[in-house]
Amino acid sequence: MNGRYGVPATMIVCLCEAVSDREIKGCIERGCRSLGEVRRTCGAGRGCGACHSMVREMIDAAPSLSESVGGSGVSLVQEPQQA
Repeated sequence: MNGRYGVPATMIVCLCEAVSDREIKGCIERGCRSLGEVRRTCGAGRGCGACHSMVREMIDAAPSLSESVGGSGVSLVQEPQQA
């Protein structure tokens, strides 16, 4: 779905942490395959939990990890750096 001026629309999935569908999709593209991995990577799902089902649906709709990295089974999740 496109928003104004032909730019793809963005939807906030996690209101508590203000995480968009684009951010979550990016986490999934980089290898997150569970709610916990998405939570640790971008923060979605840390608050009230209302977004958990949407995040899980997005994970389930994504290609499997073996399809996305050629069957290597290697995790591509990067943990956030501690300051």
